Formats: sequence, C-alpha cells, structure tokens
Amino acid sequence: MYHPGKVIEVFRPKDKGILSADNYTQATCEMWDENILTFLVAKKIEGKIKPGQYVLVSYRPEQKYNPPIPEHVIIKILPEKQAQKIWEKYKEMYNSRKRKAQQQNEQSYIA
Repeated sequence: MYHPGKVIEVFRPKDKGILSADNYTQATCEMWDENILTFLVAKKIEGKIKPGQYVLVSYRPEQKYNPPIPEHVIIKILPEKQAQKIWEKYKEMYNSRKRKAQQQNEQSYIA
C-alpha cells in the first residue's frame, strides 16, 4: 500500500541549525487525507527531495514485526503532472467520504 503526499519541509542531518543523532533524512508531508506526518526518506532520493514536491510513501507492512507494521518511508518523488492528477483523485475520494459521514451524522442527530 502506498499513499501520496506533498513535502512541506525536509530535515537533513547536516543542515544548518539541525543537531542530529542519526544520519537519516526525514520529510514532513501533507497527506491526501489532511494528516501532517513526518517520514524517513529513502537513501537513494534523500539528496533530491525538496519542499513542494509530490512523493509516494510506502505503507507496506514489514513482516519482521509481529504483527506487521507499515514501513512509512518516502520511496519516490513523482512528476508534477502525474502527481497532481493522483492527488486530486485521492482528495475527491476523501471529500466524498467526508460528506457522506457528515450526512449520516446529521441524519442520526435528527432521528
């Protein structure tokens, strides 16, 4: 399972002002479902990731844990045009579900 996100900020261990206990890069992202989350960035793309880019975050379950937990790693930087199309589809689905939930809450309140 994978989720699209928009990068808000990138935190590299050697960036000015950052004191780091590790050598990993993290990025804070706005997700399609209005969550704001910070993820590890895969080593192969950590030097290329920038704020404003669309990314794909891996939520694949790591089998080494019992029960398996999602890995939560940014694995791809997506091309702008493709990413915006996917972003809009996810947002449409999310907003549709949100509207339906609100309608159900209003109906149950009235009853």
